[in-house]
Amino acid sequence: MDLLEEIIQITSHKFEPKHRLVFLTDSSEFGIFRSNGAIFEYFPPLLEQRLHAAVMPWPAYLTERWALLVAKWRPVHIIAYGQNIDGFLAAAVSSADREQVRGP
Repeated sequence: MDLLEEIIQITSHKFEPKHRLVFLTDSSEFGIFRSNGAIFEYFPPLLEQRLHAAVMPWPAYLTERWALLVAKWRPVHIIAYGQNIDGFLAAAVSSADREQVRGP
């Protein structure tokens, strides 16, 4: 069992069935979520953001997407395994960030 599957299973056992768990992930291993019957939402990882920074306004997109997910799922609790959402949004790569990395 890998770490992601362990997190899904442990978290699922800690909460009663009446709780609806929604995992927010930057992992593209969707099969692990599906095989465990877990609801999940995907945010592209920083590497993918860097690859497409010139054509995608990541900070604005991810901030708006987070707001939509909060409205959609209406979480009572937010538990972070790894980086929390505020840190993830703060680290989002913008096209200006990419230009600074690449240089003139």
